[in-house]
Amino acid sequence: MKQQGSLIKKLRTDRKISQAMLAEGISSRTTLSSFENRKTNLSSQTLFDYLDKMNITVHEFSLLLDSEATDQKTTARTRLLYPLL
Repeated sequence: MKQQGSLIKKLRTDRKISQAMLAEGISSRTTLSSFENRKTNLSSQTLFDYLDKMNITVHEFSLLLDSEATDQKTTARTRLLYPLL
């Protein structure tokens, strides 16, 4: 769940959408902010509504999450293997 919030924030800011604009008609702005900052979880429906509003499919979001997780693992592994780089 932690990565989902940070990915939503990245996708939202890349699209220059404010929290208020994304949350409008879906949730409160503070709910979105808490989710993005890893302080709370959302229902699946709320997450799907955010994605829909940004024109992102659940499948695309899942692929981006997997990609982000793989990148983080690769970076951590590289730091362990080559600490002086």
